[in-house]
Amino acid sequence: VSVGALRLAPSVAVDDPRGPDIDWDLASPGVGYLRIGSFPEAIDDVLGWAMQEIGTQPALVLDLRSNPGGMLDAVDDTAGMFLPKGTLVVTGWRRVRWFGPQRFLASDAAGVRYTGKLIVLVDRSSESGAETLAAALQSYHRATVVGVRTAGKVMGVDLEEPLPDGGLLRVATLDMIAPDGVRLEGVGVKPDVVVVRTARDVARGVDPQLRAAIALAKQK
Repeated sequence: VSVGALRLAPSVAVDDPRGPDIDWDLASPGVGYLRIGSFPEAIDDVLGWAMQEIGTQPALVLDLRSNPGGMLDAVDDTAGMFLPKGTLVVTGWRRVRWFGPQRFLASDAAGVRYTGKLIVLVDRSSESGAETLAAALQSYHRATVVGVRTAGKVMGVDLEEPLPDGGLLRVATLDMIAPDGVRLEGVGVKPDVVVVRTARDVARGVDPQLRAAIALAKQK
């Protein structure tokens, strides 16, 4: 019997030796801002540090844009900051259905709980674990999702085979289903509020998606 961590299949490598790609600050008075750029292992400590500084704000913007995904344990740890421990985050079905589903549940490993207003930012580069987290928060009406439809690249990898040349073959075998029963692969997450950020916006340093998220966060 072998025991290993299960990852969602990202389109780029997320095993960054520098640690979790996380930034946090105040987006506006009363509105915290937490950007998670990927979901590597050992994310819970950093999440705890971030929420110690911004977790007292009445509203929070969670930015999952350009997040390629990563380890499902890290997704579960993040979900546990916003959902009760043990809440279903996503269900994985293998191609051979008689193995049964694999359920992934919110964890309290980060040791923090945020109950304020939550806005989640997504875009076409939000993939894999970022999509499962956004879908779960949307399914439970825990957050308002803002941006554009996500990538729809949400197959789980639980088979890894070392190659003779030192490479590693990863085979995606898990089909991910959101808590509301929606299959995410090829579909993605449709935002509650659609806001497009164009290439011209990026070139000018303008972020209409973040601006819309802050406005929603401040609404009574």
